[in-house]
Amino acid sequence: MTLEDLAQAIGRAKAVIDNGLCRVGPRLDRGDAQAAGLTGAASRALALSDAIVRLCRRDHPVEALPLLRQLAETAVDARWLAADASRADAASAALRASGWTGLWDDARLSSRAREAGMPEADLAAVLALAADFAAGNRAGAPWSHIFAANARPAPAPEPVLTLAVRLMGHVLAGLEARWPGSFPGAEELCSS
Repeated sequence: MTLEDLAQAIGRAKAVIDNGLCRVGPRLDRGDAQAAGLTGAASRALALSDAIVRLCRRDHPVEALPLLRQLAETAVDARWLAADASRADAASAALRASGWTGLWDDARLSSRAREAGMPEADLAAVLALAADFAAGNRAGAPWSHIFAANARPAPAPEPVLTLAVRLMGHVLAGLEARWPGSFPGAEELCSS
């Protein structure tokens, strides 16, 4: 798929989230911690995916990688929370207690993904990009290209957006599990 095809797929996922939340919104209970967690995850996914698309369109896929990592966290949380409503309090407490060092725990992410039944391949691809973020795009300043340590190429925008599309599919899957019939299309996006 081209960059624009992938951006359009993310746009379609965002529209499904918006429309689905408009459908379920009138019957939401303010005391439903699972619904609060899922709608919050949906909100984060909308903003994160939009920012990832914007950065990739401007040829900054390396700078989009931390946002992609957070989108992975958000997608896993949506699937994990949708699989068991009793997890809502733990998810909410983790959000309140998070400092920068606690935000991206790879072991927690992998554990929750397994518990939610997510394919490990999608997460492994995201986690493998950490080195690209740390070392990619270091040859842009004058003369920095002469050093071998700065020669790591940046990932192309398309693989970054492909992962973002899959993660948006997992967000939709979590929402659809909680509100069946309101968030269609997860399977198509997850297989992109």
